[in-house]
Amino acid sequence: MIRSIWIVSAVFLLLVGCQDQGQGPGDLNPIKQSGPQAEIDGVEMKLELDKATYAEDEMVVAVVTITNHNDESQPITLIVDDGLAWESYALAQHQAEKWFGNFQAVDKIEGKQGGGSDNTRVYTLEPNEILEQHFEWDQRVTDFVIDYESDLRQQQIPGPTGKYDIKALVMIGDVTAIPGGNVDEMTQQFDALPQLAVQSSVEILGDRKVMGSEQAKALVLADKKAGEWYRAHSYEELVWKRRGDWYQKDVDGSDVKITKEMAEQLKGLAPRLAGGKRTDDTLTLEYGATLGDAPHSMIVEIDTVKNNVAAVTFKE
Repeated sequence: MIRSIWIVSAVFLLLVGCQDQGQGPGDLNPIKQSGPQAEIDGVEMKLELDKATYAEDEMVVAVVTITNHNDESQPITLIVDDGLAWESYALAQHQAEKWFGNFQAVDKIEGKQGGGSDNTRVYTLEPNEILEQHFEWDQRVTDFVIDYESDLRQQQIPGPTGKYDIKALVMIGDVTAIPGGNVDEMTQQFDALPQLAVQSSVEILGDRKVMGSEQAKALVLADKKAGEWYRAHSYEELVWKRRGDWYQKDVDGSDVKITKEMAEQLKGLAPRLAGGKRTDDTLTLEYGATLGDAPHSMIVEIDTVKNNVAAVTFKE
């Protein structure tokens, strides 16, 4: 039995862009390519793309086929998009950056809501059913900058060109069958569901560059004024050990004795990106700190054309 349904946000699709390994556009096979097939507990999944290379702004088309080879029905749990940008189920990684994009499914599927969450749906495959699902991606990604003027919602922007891995993932089993109660136990049972995943790849041709979080952070750290503030409000300068005791620099700048356990919990502490704004040639970022001397907020303006820090200001 074959069922082709137009789905909205059903299968978990990931895009992970990779660095150029010296392979040019001419080295990629332009014919239709299929991701590896995978099978768990008699459920098989296959990912197909309509081609291997795309021009800038061209729609990327993916087809996911899920086949139940069993003589019994089999529930599967699908990660779905609830419309919130930060819940998107597409991830794009370009060079050292991680970009979130969103495959829009062209077909709809009706499934029961799973686990009290708007982000999961349970669909039951009938014996020997073949479910074909169609998706499109417009090459837009979720900006890591939370724009001041967007009601604290991350914006969708054209993603950088380059190579991308595209993955599809479903979980075998019914998440709604997990009993309520202890959150840790529910999480363990959810994580224990077998994950069926396949992967393929494409390349977006062109020269569209987008400054990402890691590149911006590197420029901030390289700038004398901004870098000094950032490091002064990071773990390495906020927490230290002296004569067997642990201390931290408190929010008022005073030295406070803490436990070893607290020192462990603070590891990795660094200024948090609180928001910002992106224009055609500038990226404005605001960082906030919870410990250390005042000021506790820094605003950095980056020239994305010259790739340097243009201005640094502080505020409380």
